[in-house]
Amino acid sequence: MQCDEIHVEEPAFDALLRTLLEDGFPAVTTEDARRRGSVATHVFAVLTRDGTDEGALAPFFLLQDGAYEALVSYVYVEDCIPYASEPRLLRFAATPSLETFVSRCMVANAPAVFPADLSEPLFAAASCWVTADGLPDVDKLAAFFPDNTRVTVADCSEPDQPRRSMCLRTFAANYSQESLLYLRDLHLVAASRSDFTYVAPKLFAMDWQSWCYDYGLDASDLRFIYCGPGGTRTPTHCDVNNTYSWSVSLCGVKQWQMWPPQDTHMLYDIFGRKLAPWPRDPNTAPLMWPLACKAVCIEFMQQPGEAVFVPSGWHHNVVNASKGVLSLNANWFNAFNLHWVCHHVMLDECSEARNHLVSMLHCVIEQTRAGIRNDGALLEAFTIARCKQALALLQTNRHDAMC
Repeated sequence: MQCDEIHVEEPAFDALLRTLLEDGFPAVTTEDARRRGSVATHVFAVLTRDGTDEGALAPFFLLQDGAYEALVSYVYVEDCIPYASEPRLLRFAATPSLETFVSRCMVANAPAVFPADLSEPLFAAASCWVTADGLPDVDKLAAFFPDNTRVTVADCSEPDQPRRSMCLRTFAANYSQESLLYLRDLHLVAASRSDFTYVAPKLFAMDWQSWCYDYGLDASDLRFIYCGPGGTRTPTHCDVNNTYSWSVSLCGVKQWQMWPPQDTHMLYDIFGRKLAPWPRDPNTAPLMWPLACKAVCIEFMQQPGEAVFVPSGWHHNVVNASKGVLSLNANWFNAFNLHWVCHHVMLDECSEARNHLVSMLHCVIEQTRAGIRNDGALLEAFTIARCKQALALLQTNRHDAMC
């Protein structure tokens, strides 16, 4: 699951951008998995609405085009959808160049681990939240934010990990290895003092979500701090709106499990409703999740100072495997995974998500044309082209899009 870095020269990167400029808006190749999930959802709805009357299923599957084939696929497919190439984790011995990261990770939608450049301003500023013993300094972390800062904390001592809101200083006062309280999703920018300046890490700077937030648009700040003792964990999930995510461990070891998008349907129960929290756990009920253990899974450890890149559509879970863990994280999207975000939004029953994305795309076009980012002519042209393609798609019928 590992490979060495292959350096991409600047002319090759330019050629990549030119090729992408000539392409249409990419499709998301998870239609079979989505179709199976749709059928499973309908089976669940009928059985719970009409009891065990199997006849109630007949009109749907016999009268709708392709529905019968979908049912056969749902019932008889026992393993994962064939891959064009085997999913792999890219592990780089050194921080990759931006061009390499874009081509090998973002464009390829491939997970990666590599040493973070801890001399970058963001990581250097956050280093004060780590003790000399390599543990989270929760008191200094709490002191960095305003006194009334409230955070979401999960109690990982309970199986369902109940969450509650509390003051950050209260979390710090109650932090211990025994409590298993896990600080999640502390918004690094939105919650910080007004004099704090966020400088994005170089490899993750093409972050349209943050551009829009910082520009004053009504957008969420998806730049986070996570902090917890050993044993705290995040169950299996896919990141919001099929965005990319990155995670840099400032201290502590994290254990990761990742599943490629093609196997998403295998992680759900027989009705396609509930995601297995821990698909590889031997206690996961095989009658409820019969395919979860068969899904392709990439497992690895993240060491202190390493960055993990999670591509769009990849489900994953994380366990904090050392005495204490503190990480910086962000969810983000740009021209290279915009099609994944559109795919998610177009399947959403709520038009608010679509309208929100439209506003952000117009904001990105405005900033790009104004030269605010100064990314170079080819990258700027590609940014505008992808935004226009996405805007055209977002005007189409939701059910016709991306099929």
